Amino acid sequence: CFFFLMIRRPPRSTLFPYTTLFRSGAAVLSSTLMLATSLLQPVFGHLSDKIKRKMFIVIGPVMSAFFLSGINIPNNYYLLMLFILLGGMGVAAFHPQGAALINLKSGGRKGVGMGIFVFGGSVGFSLGSLLISGIASVGGLEKTYYTMIPGFIIAWLLYKYFFRIEMPKVKENNTNYSQHPVY
Repeated sequence: CFFFLMIRRPPRSTLFPYTTLFRSGAAVLSSTLMLATSLLQPVFGHLSDKIKRKMFIVIGPVMSAFFLSGINIPNNYYLLMLFILLGGMGVAAFHPQGAALINLKSGGRKGVGMGIFVFGGSVGFSLGSLLISGIASVGGLEKTYYTMIPGFIIAWLLYKYFFRIEMPKVKENNTNYSQHPVY
């Protein structure tokens, strides 16, 4: 939503005092976020299977809260792109382990559990976009750091209630997936 607002009606002089953000620049930032959040999820899924997995449940939201809410900190376009990339990496880090946790805790109702997980993510994405857009519209970009507060609260709640859940060990296998058709 925030990047959509920049593309539709960029307030050039107030949005980024250090640069004029053209539509193509806003589109690149939006693509950076979308690619980081989606393409890196398999990488973090693999990492969560190999190392201490539960840390991604907390570190992901903390990274997202800090970097995506801190878009007022960078003083140039490339640093802003780095903040957006790191914030997207936080999103990507959370989701594979979050989905695994939901799978574990859903018991025999895995479809319902995943449905609630996806619904919660969609609500969070929508509310986060509205919140940061509203704050930027009213208080300017220098006030977007206020949106870190809900992100840190969510991370704390995830740590308090989900971090201590014992996850089963990942079994190593040497399955040759090319021999198993995917339907």
